[in-house]
Amino acid sequence: MRTNYPPIKKRWKVKTENLRLHFLLSPGAISVYISGMKRLILYTVLISLLSPVFAIGQTLPDEFSRAQSAFARAQRLMREKDYPAASDAYRELVRGFKNSQYRDIYQYGLARSLYHLGDFKQSEKTLISYSSLYPNSYLLPYAHHLLANCQYRRGRLESSFRNYILAYKESSDKQLRRLSKRSLFASIEAGYFPTDSVLHLIPGDIACQIKARVAFLMKGYWGEQSIDSFMAGCSKDLYQKQDIPKATKGKLSVGVMVPLSGPYSKYGQMILDGAMLAAEELKSQYIAIEILAYDTKADNVTAARQAFVLSEAMVDLIIGPLLSNVAATTAAALSGKTTPLLVPAATQAGFTDLSRNSFQLSANMQTIGRGMAQYAVKNRGMTTLAVISPTSIDELTMAESFVREVKRLGARVLAFERFRPGETDFGPYIRDIKEAVMGSVDDSTFFVTLKGDTLRPGEVAVEFDGVFIPATEQQLFLILPQFDFYRVNASYLGTDEWNSPKVLKLGEKVIKDVVFYSSKGAVVNSIGYEEFATAYDSKYGIQPDRLAALGYDGIMLLAQAQREGKRGPGDVAEFLRALSGYEATSGRITFGYTRSNLEVPLFSYEDGKIKPLIERIIIEAEDDSQPPDTVGTEYFKYEY
Repeated sequence: MRTNYPPIKKRWKVKTENLRLHFLLSPGAISVYISGMKRLILYTVLISLLSPVFAIGQTLPDEFSRAQSAFARAQRLMREKDYPAASDAYRELVRGFKNSQYRDIYQYGLARSLYHLGDFKQSEKTLISYSSLYPNSYLLPYAHHLLANCQYRRGRLESSFRNYILAYKESSDKQLRRLSKRSLFASIEAGYFPTDSVLHLIPGDIACQIKARVAFLMKGYWGEQSIDSFMAGCSKDLYQKQDIPKATKGKLSVGVMVPLSGPYSKYGQMILDGAMLAAEELKSQYIAIEILAYDTKADNVTAARQAFVLSEAMVDLIIGPLLSNVAATTAAALSGKTTPLLVPAATQAGFTDLSRNSFQLSANMQTIGRGMAQYAVKNRGMTTLAVISPTSIDELTMAESFVREVKRLGARVLAFERFRPGETDFGPYIRDIKEAVMGSVDDSTFFVTLKGDTLRPGEVAVEFDGVFIPATEQQLFLILPQFDFYRVNASYLGTDEWNSPKVLKLGEKVIKDVVFYSSKGAVVNSIGYEEFATAYDSKYGIQPDRLAALGYDGIMLLAQAQREGKRGPGDVAEFLRALSGYEATSGRITFGYTRSNLEVPLFSYEDGKIKPLIERIIIEAEDDSQPPDTVGTEYFKYEY
C-alpha cells in the first residue's frame, strides 16, 4: 500500500558537479577531472522534503517525519565522507520505507555510498534493476551513468558503454549529457571499440563523431578502404580533422597510465588517487597540473599505444604502468622519445634499459638482493652465509642476486637451498644447510655434550653468520619455527614479507636477530607520511598505502622539477637522472645510472616493534643492469 503524503511541488532538484569516471585526453576536461575523479556527487536539494512544514495547518505523518530525519542523517554522513555509516543509513531507508514514493531517491543514495566505498559490485547490484523499478524517476539518467561507472570499474566495458549511451539519450540535463558523451569518447580513447550492435545504439547526433574517433585510432591497422566502409554515411571531414590533443599551455601535464578495470584495477586506482591528491595540494602553491588518466587494462599493446599518444601530446611526465611486463613494453615504445616514464611499483630489473628516459621508482628485485648482501658483508662483517628461497620468480631473483653479490664481496655462501612454492616441510633443506656448516658426517656419528649427553648430527646446534630468506609471509610462518627446532643459530636477513603481523607474531624467541628490507616500512617512517596520510584520509575516507604514496610522489617530483627551473619532458628527465637522496612520501629516492632507485630501506625487530636502521644503504652502481638468471611469470602481490 502506498503511503499518502502531502503533495510536494518541488520533489527533486539535481545539480551535477563536473565529474566523471572515464578519462579524457582533452585538456579542457582535465580541470573537471582533477576536481573530482572518483566522485559522481549529486548535490540534492530536497526543499520540500527537508522542510518541517508543507502548508499552514498541516502536520507531518510520523512515518514521513522518521523518513525525513533518517534521510537528513544519511545526507550528512555523505557530506562528512563517512561512507560506511552513510551506506547503512541509506540501506535502512530502503528497507524501512518500502512503500515510500521517495524510495528511488533512497536506493540511488545507497548506490552512491557503496560506490564511494569502492564496493562497485554491490553498487552495480543496487542499480541493475533501477530502470524497471523506477521507470519514471527523475534520477534514472543519473542512475544509468553511475551504473556505467561501476561496470567500467569492474571491467564490464560493453555494458558500461551501453549505459553511458542511455544516460546521454534519456537526460535533459545538459551537464550530464556532456559528461556521458565525454565518457563515451574516453572509453574509446582507453581502448574500447564498440561492436556494430553497440554502434547502432548511439544517438545520431554523436554517432559519426564517435565513429570518426574510432577510425582515427585504428588508422595504423586499417587500410583506407576499411576506413571508408566504416565511415559510410558520415562526412570524411570528421575523420580527417581528428588529431592528438596537445597538453594545455601554461600547465604541467602528466599522463597516468594504470589499470582502472579488470583484476588489477584497485591497485591502479590507488596510484591515481595519490596523484590526484598531490595535484589538488599543489594548487595552493600556484602550480597547476593537469592529469590525463588512461586505463591500460594491464595490457601491453593498450599501454604502448597510450604512451605513444601521450608522448605526441608532449606531456611533461608519464606515471605508470603498474606491472613489469607492461612497463617493459611501454619503455620500448618510448625508445627515442623525450617523454620521461616514471614506473611506480614494478620491481623486475632491466626494463629501464629499453628507454634512456624510463625510471623505476621502486627498488627492483636485483637491487634488493644486492643491497641485503652489501649490508651483511660490509656493514655487519658477515663472512659465512646461507640462502633458502622459493623458486617463484621474484624471490628467486632476489636470492640469486644476493648470492652473486656476496661472492663478489669475498664472503662465503655455505649453501643455497631452493624449494617449490607450496612445500611445508623444510627439514631436508635446513639439514642440508647444517651439513654444509658441519661437513659431511656418517649416520653412525654422534656427539657428546659437556654434560655427557649424546646427540645425533641433526640435533647438534650449528652457528654461522647469517641466512637470507626472501620468502612469502605464509612460507616464513612455517620456515622460522623449523629453523628454531633444528637449532640453527644465525642472524636472519629478509625482505618485505617479513614486515607482517603474522610473521612478527612468532616473537623474538623464534625470529631472534633479523634485518629486512621493507618498502612498506619506508612509507610509514618517511618524513612527510603523517601529513600525507591525514590529507588522504580527509579526501577519500581511508588510510593510504604505498601505491597511493607512489602516485603522490610522482606528481611531487614533477613539481620539484619546476621549482628548479626544469620545464618540458627533456628537462624533467634530466632532473630525474640527477636525483639523489630525495625525501619522498614513499621513502628516499636515488636513481642510479640505470635509472632504478638504489635506496634500500632496512628495518629490525626489537622489543616487539619494527625499527628503522640508522644505516643508510645505497647499493653500489656496479653491475646494476645485470639481467636476472631466472625467467618466469610475474605475480603482483599486494595484500595490505
